[in-house]
Amino acid sequence: MIEAFWDSVDGKLHYIDVGRDGVVWGTNGAKSIFYRQGVTAKTTAGTKWVETNGKGTFIANCPTGMSFVVGPSSKLWFRTGTTDENFIGSNWAKVSEDASITSISCGRGGFFVALIAGVPYGRIGVDVDVPQGTSWEKLTHMARPKMTTIAIGEDGDVWASFDNDKHEVIRATGIDDKFEIYGKAAVSVYGKEMDQVNIGRGQVWGVDKYKEIYRRKFTAANPDGVEWEQIPGSMRWVSTAEEGIVWALDDEDDIWIWEEGKISVEEIVRNEKVGFKKV
Repeated sequence: MIEAFWDSVDGKLHYIDVGRDGVVWGTNGAKSIFYRQGVTAKTTAGTKWVETNGKGTFIANCPTGMSFVVGPSSKLWFRTGTTDENFIGSNWAKVSEDASITSISCGRGGFFVALIAGVPYGRIGVDVDVPQGTSWEKLTHMARPKMTTIAIGEDGDVWASFDNDKHEVIRATGIDDKFEIYGKAAVSVYGKEMDQVNIGRGQVWGVDKYKEIYRRKFTAANPDGVEWEQIPGSMRWVSTAEEGIVWALDDEDDIWIWEEGKISVEEIVRNEKVGFKKV
């Protein structure tokens, strides 16, 4: 029995990412950029979507409050003017001229990873004064053919998904918060092949090619975790953060948030709890 279910949220988005304190940003099919207003500890779904300036596709929120977006030209931009009191910021500034970015994720200390032309990279030179970093470092230990996503969590864990027939994803090892921020080797974690992965605190979420949702819990003592646990519903994109809040998008770009309750996989029809209606 899974002790949670999906609640519908207004609007439609094509990509979404949740960061520190439940802050949520997303982009829609027209590449417009939005943030969720009114998110609080009691109102985790917020109150409404507010459009900001700029255009983008993939988007990432950092535990530091910084946000990144992949622009229409597949180049990476970061949000300027963000503070602890103002996560909205003021404008977008270009990170670099690198194009063909197809995955972006931000984690511990504001360090972030990306797939550039299908190859995994980590940004180095990131600090408070230079949140966009200074250059890219190729993560050779994480490179695999047909990579689909790479993700980094609040605690620095790095996982990646790729198209394969071995039912595996990979996890970085040898991570050091000073010298090996993105690890120096990788191990396979078997059981499921994922189209997309995202990391929260102590858990990795993913969706497979059938749009089935899975969660894998792990600890410092057991960083691989034990098993993939199927979550009710059908999604194509999931995002979680350190608070354990999960946002997701289905094939129709409808938006969902993971809420507490009691429900089984069999009791879900198109992500809705049987006997309940969408909000």
